Amino acid sequence: MPQAEIDRTEFEPGHRLVIEVRAWPAGAGRVEFVATARPDGCLLVMREQAVEGPANLLPRATVDRILQWRSTETLRRLAYLAELRAELHETHPAGAAYPTDGASTPSN
Repeated sequence: MPQAEIDRTEFEPGHRLVIEVRAWPAGAGRVEFVATARPDGCLLVMREQAVEGPANLLPRATVDRILQWRSTETLRRLAYLAELRAELHETHPAGAAYPTDGASTPSN
């Protein structure tokens, strides 16, 4: 499986991240993440656009469908990681060691 290269191009902590991605043979793309705080958490919007390579030869509607599927899967995985992290913060007080080998943390 080809490895992707990622370059961070713009970053506003807690709000916005823009990266350029390159993966042979697919070409290159620009991905933007925008986070908006909500009372119950955060809304994360992801926009992806092909900027060079074979994807530019395909009809825009076809590329949009492919990127939408991929973006949905990426956001699903990010949501899982965020929810897992939130759960860990609820069950482990600040400063407590997190188990790394499957063993439970010692009681204080």
